[in-house]
Amino acid sequence: MNTTKRKMPTELAIRAHWADRLWRAKGYDSEAEFMERGTCFACGMDGAERAHILARVAGGGDEVENLHVLCGVCHKDSEYLDGERYMGWLMQRSPVDRLMSEAMRCGFNPAVLMQPNEQVNQQPPRMGNYTTVVRVRPVLERGAP
Repeated sequence: MNTTKRKMPTELAIRAHWADRLWRAKGYDSEAEFMERGTCFACGMDGAERAHILARVAGGGDEVENLHVLCGVCHKDSEYLDGERYMGWLMQRSPVDRLMSEAMRCGFNPAVLMQPNEQVNQQPPRMGNYTTVVRVRPVLERGAP
């Protein structure tokens, strides 16, 4: 068992390395805004886990070139992506994507939103499409951390 302590770059060092390439592409107002600590590179929400772009098991190192700062949800969602697939995912990821991913982990089924009210409730629709919204809301609130 390897007991040598790894020397990982700080979040600030990782942000400084990637700021020039990512702040405009991810929609930040300035490089200074991108440098603010505690936000995920992918979704822009709270989160500060250092995540390897190329996994250590696949030969990736602990250098700033191979690290991004992600929230826990985005970190888990990116684990099986690499290379171009990872970079495409990173550039397209939004806060809505993160929230949907988190909700699905808590048991939310987005297909419920696509079904007509008759299929969801096994009864005729009442007052337009409100029945679906009422049935989905408790699932989201219950699953929130």
